[in-house]
Amino acid sequence: TLPLLNALNFPSLRRGPVEALQVNLTYRCNQRCLHCHVNAGPTRTESMTDASLALLLQVLDTHPVQTLDLTGGAPELHPRFRELVNHARRAGIRVIDRCNLSILSEPGQGDLAAHVRELAARVAPFGWHLQVLAQIPALTALLSTLSQLPIPVVLDHFASVNDAALDSADAGAIVRLVGSGHAYVKLSAPYRLPAPLTASARALAQANPQRILWGSDWPHTQREPMRARLEVSRFQTVDAAANLRTLAETLGDTAAVQAMLVTNPAQLYGFAPAKA
Repeated sequence: TLPLLNALNFPSLRRGPVEALQVNLTYRCNQRCLHCHVNAGPTRTESMTDASLALLLQVLDTHPVQTLDLTGGAPELHPRFRELVNHARRAGIRVIDRCNLSILSEPGQGDLAAHVRELAARVAPFGWHLQVLAQIPALTALLSTLSQLPIPVVLDHFASVNDAALDSADAGAIVRLVGSGHAYVKLSAPYRLPAPLTASARALAQANPQRILWGSDWPHTQREPMRARLEVSRFQTVDAAANLRTLAETLGDTAAVQAMLVTNPAQLYGFAPAKA
């Protein structure tokens, strides 16, 4: 990994206290996606063992971890997922569940919108938010549900709205959802959408400057076609700093950039105020 990172033009990192712990619970997933950097899928059986889970619980009890970030595969498919979440919450630890929403529409799971509402009601006491990565048709099918959830909603990767789609009725509905304050939108990973994204970024930011976020999408994973099942795909070469500068120039509003990078994420994620 280090040689790959050294080849990227990414800002130097400085060690600080461990505040967040990311844990991969399982490679099992109901989907198999080209961009998945662990090649998760329905045929994978690897999951965290009981012995490793016991060690994880011990770490959570003895170290000052503030955030537990659960990923997979589909972490909900681990048989002890809820036990782990409840343990962490009782310890006052914020939990992030990287939930693939399509897992909720698997056979036996019922209607997707109903399950999203049920999920939101279940996690609201935990202080969670719902992050959605979906194409425009899937988002518009859920707009009514998303606008009524009792938890914050984050639409990832420009909400899949690029300049070409901006004039469509569906994209307009997504922009209005952001404008209403019922959803944040993360202006991240422009390389995952067909360019340009200039007009769409401005439209989303102008709809509600208090509901825009930014993410580097590091380490820029994208499953490469024709790779063997267990062969690791290369990181993409992405200049995150240049992407951020371009986005800031696109927005053209210092207050909006400050909100995107500081105020809004502090409010959503509960970050402590930055020290001078």
